[in-house]
Amino acid sequence: MSQDDTEALIGTTIGNYEIKSLLGAGAMGQVFLGEHPHIGRKVAVKVLMASFSSNPEMADRFMSEAKAVNKINNPNIIQVFDFGKLPDGRLYLVMEFLEGVELSGYMETRGTVSIDDTIELMGQIASALDAAHNAGIVHRDLKPDNIFVVEGPTGPVIKVLDFGVAKLLDPAMGGKHKTATGLIMGTPSYMSPEQARGSGAMIGPATDIYALGVIVYQMLSGHLPIDAESVTQVLLKHITDPPTPIFEFLPAFPPMLWDVIERSLDKNIDARPPSASAFHHMFSEAARGIPSHITAVGMVSPIPARSTFPGLNTSAVKTSMTGEQIAVGGGRSAMLWVVI
Repeated sequence: MSQDDTEALIGTTIGNYEIKSLLGAGAMGQVFLGEHPHIGRKVAVKVLMASFSSNPEMADRFMSEAKAVNKINNPNIIQVFDFGKLPDGRLYLVMEFLEGVELSGYMETRGTVSIDDTIELMGQIASALDAAHNAGIVHRDLKPDNIFVVEGPTGPVIKVLDFGVAKLLDPAMGGKHKTATGLIMGTPSYMSPEQARGSGAMIGPATDIYALGVIVYQMLSGHLPIDAESVTQVLLKHITDPPTPIFEFLPAFPPMLWDVIERSLDKNIDARPPSASAFHHMFSEAARGIPSHITAVGMVSPIPARSTFPGLNTSAVKTSMTGEQIAVGGGRSAMLWVVI
């Protein structure tokens, strides 16, 4: 999209929203700040480039994202308000405008997250995943960059983002985007063994539960359970190697909690917790007998966290959508969906 195209949209109306400014851009499109002229509601308007809007597969995937999010309809998943086509043929989505930080940033500022806070955040993520799975949708790229933390009136509120590579298990949702065997989609550090093998037919709710297990491990320890110097090595380790015991980073970590996390990271799909909420329940129950002075404070790892695959791009493999963090002042940021 050229600069002229961008400037031409600013000041116009898309759907019921006046386009105020450009918030972010990528190789596949741009995101604008929109505002309702009468009630002042702010939204993020994602516009797909003309060349991709005219591509039937890309257009269908763009629409499928809107359908998927709308079908799930869960407060812990970003909302899509509208979908349409501009007069020049470009497709657009009107989405919830969020102010907060990515979970990755939330973790970075804390070093490690306490057991109590992990349980709270984990419960909201599990709620979003259960809703998606019950609607026949597997996220397939769950990671801290795709989870947003918004400050609510009573505490942090989770919003799960980016269903651009979601696997649609329900044929009524447009199943022609089911993953072919051998095609790897996701982000290496958070991929399940079945994803790393390219076993599209085996991808299901347990795939997201594995990714949630990685995230919980990372929140608590500041480290990844599977780590290596290259993407290829990480994928192989997900398939063949057990996760690094969390005690290597947190020697005093409660064993009963590690047992639950380790189960979520099992290579065997059937050995993982049967649902995201079951995983959360098992973890919460295991934490009941632990003294509050342990659960209320983040545990400090004696080993500093390091970057995975130094010098390599660790963004999602084969993903078509990602988030882009936009500064909005006051130390806050807004997560806006930007196609790249």
